[in-house]
Amino acid sequence: MRARVDDHRKRGYMGHSIKIAGEPGTDAARIAASLADRQLKNANGGLTVEVALRMLRLLPDGLDFVLEAPCATWREYLSPRRRSNFPIHFDEFATSDASIIQLIADNAVEGIGMKISKNGGLTRCRRQRDMCIAAGYTFSVQDTLGSEIAFVAVLHMGQTVPEINLCCVLESRDMITVHTADCLFEAIEGRITAPNVPGLGVKPRLDLFGDPVASYYG
Repeated sequence: MRARVDDHRKRGYMGHSIKIAGEPGTDAARIAASLADRQLKNANGGLTVEVALRMLRLLPDGLDFVLEAPCATWREYLSPRRRSNFPIHFDEFATSDASIIQLIADNAVEGIGMKISKNGGLTRCRRQRDMCIAAGYTFSVQDTLGSEIAFVAVLHMGQTVPEINLCCVLESRDMITVHTADCLFEAIEGRITAPNVPGLGVKPRLDLFGDPVASYYG
């Protein structure tokens, strides 16, 4: 993991989501070893409150990071949130307008991971983006992995977020093996810009999609 973070950092990536697994000493060492920039540490909801607090207490002083999705339930999130100095982001619980309204009311987090497909598509994410900005949250724009087509949608949404509120966007292209579109844009010194052409700005590889399963044209 440390080598992978180092490789991506050398290529200009500025945010890194480091997965932690639930053993306090190992996770604390993993965070300390991987951390050279401000990064997200993602537990994918896998920590109990006890384990989360033990891990946080084992960390050396001076680390600067955001802990994402530490626990499995909303109530469990609130315990480390209220007993630690590290910012916490919701991920899988930030799924709708109603959930974002509730987390703002509960003062539950400092930000969210906004995943376009999970949160209802670009139109609903525009509204949720505005709610998070109004609340003063920072957030990342992501999708549940996906393809080049999903990635360019993430880019377009990310470009609408003020820089002060944007943690990062998820670069998913090096996580997939089947490439569904041609993308002529790359990250340069940690930044990437969506194409300035009509539509999403990618050329789908239609031969990979097969025959349509339904048609809605008369």
